Amino acid sequence: MTRTICNTGQGVLCIEDFREFKVVFDCGSLTKPPKDIIDVFFSRTDYVKAVFISHLDADHVNCLCYLINFCHVERVFIPLISDEEYVIVQCRNLKSGGKNLVDFVDMLRSGRAPKDQTRVVTVRPTPLSGGNEQDINNESFNISRNMDDDRKSINSGTEVVFSGFGYKGESSKDRRIEQNWVFQPFNFYYPKNHTTLMRELKYLGFNVDDMDSIPHEIAKRISDKCLFTMIKGIYKFDLAGSINSNSMVVYSGARCTNTGCHPVGIHFYVNHHCAHHCDWCRMYHSHISDKASWDDFFKCGCLYTGDFDANGSKKWTSLKERYKDYWNNIGLMQLPHHGSRYSFNREIAMMNAIFFVCAGYRNAYGHPHDSVVNFMQLTGNPFYWVNEEPISCLEFEIDCSSL
Repeated sequence: MTRTICNTGQGVLCIEDFREFKVVFDCGSLTKPPKDIIDVFFSRTDYVKAVFISHLDADHVNCLCYLINFCHVERVFIPLISDEEYVIVQCRNLKSGGKNLVDFVDMLRSGRAPKDQTRVVTVRPTPLSGGNEQDINNESFNISRNMDDDRKSINSGTEVVFSGFGYKGESSKDRRIEQNWVFQPFNFYYPKNHTTLMRELKYLGFNVDDMDSIPHEIAKRISDKCLFTMIKGIYKFDLAGSINSNSMVVYSGARCTNTGCHPVGIHFYVNHHCAHHCDWCRMYHSHISDKASWDDFFKCGCLYTGDFDANGSKKWTSLKERYKDYWNNIGLMQLPHHGSRYSFNREIAMMNAIFFVCAGYRNAYGHPHDSVVNFMQLTGNPFYWVNEEPISCLEFEIDCSSL
């Protein structure tokens, strides 16, 4: 299997290529147009088995419509969000991608896609702490070729598997991958008080009893600069700038059949060069080139974190608890929220893993933040910044024969 962290700039696109099909994690960029990304990393004959979208902001989803129309995409998994969060997301999308993006996200949320062959599956939210264990355990969703499972919504924690896919050749290695590989999404929900948002939107003349209509009403009044300034003020001051209530985290890797499962040893090869010759990129590239295979260091699992807020001991503990069966298999981890200091937790750097961050070079958000970069440097773990430059693309060749 080949795992590629694509050079999208300020956005995220990660691809796992299992030879017969691909699985995608997020699909967006604020730096490059969709065509310039999708045409490079996909072909018309590609079979995309599943796309996992961490949340519905432009930098994670604005290339997905092009991908669906470009090749065969079977399923798209998105987080189920509240009406209030939907309004917030769509207001941001209106600013970042215009009405076309708003209409596309609206289509996804209603369970539809631009092509009938593509099915949309929502992942129900789970509280960051607590929750009903019965709701998040012992469920599976099979994405085999015959698409027997036609559920439109699944619980957080459901194991998405592809057993029975039917590889050409049916080698023993292929069968082991089918039997042992799993994708597990958790749609983490951070309860927030949206009373301020409702009050302010009502003051601006919107019908808060019909939340779905608000983004479209705003789109009709898009030329009203005063309105946009007021809405921006609501987010920045009344909501304290913290407006992501949902973010879906996905584990992709070997399945553990018991809690005492040992990490799966693999061979991997990394291709990465930093276009801007950063000291920390150069240092880690030199270090990793000295040893092309770290059997006792790197594990085959990857944790894709999207814009998950890992800041705070309760949030970090909850994340580890939800993924307790797979935690020891995580050998690659995406730093949350493009390396934002507000979503970072120092416990992340204590993991025995390789880390990557997706952020545009000299982006307007200051991602990744210097404090995050400096702390990751001090820990000594390999850490890569994937930006818009082609030579920053990060690729892992994973030998699954030991599964």
